[in-house]
Amino acid sequence: MITEESFQKAAEEAKVLKKSPDNTELGELYALYKQATVGDVNVDRPGMLDFKGRAKWDAWNTKKGVSKEEAMTAYVDLVEKLKEKYGTQMLLLLGSACLIWWFPVILFVSRETVSLNLFYNLPGNLFPAENQF
Repeated sequence: MITEESFQKAAEEAKVLKKSPDNTELGELYALYKQATVGDVNVDRPGMLDFKGRAKWDAWNTKKGVSKEEAMTAYVDLVEKLKEKYGTQMLLLLGSACLIWWFPVILFVSRETVSLNLFYNLPGNLFPAENQF
């Protein structure tokens, strides 16, 4: 059984894939996430000219009747498949904050603050010389 914590972790990991998934995969991610967090579609279908909104609504509507637990499990499984397919940036989860590693910069992102702190990942800046990677 998938826990709320593992579901939230998968949601964070989906944001740091090295390459953006294709539209079908993005639609499936969106639909499973909405079904797991909201349940069945509870809003009207967007208008004809809102192509993106309609695609998202249609994807979510395909999950009608799927339980929260089933949607969470399917979402976590899909994220794992996408991580294998596309890879992820290095991500260290630190409670409600995370470090995202892009050479040559590490971003520190915290949900409690709006600011981003940048740390340059250059020799000697983060690690003592004997701990270089």
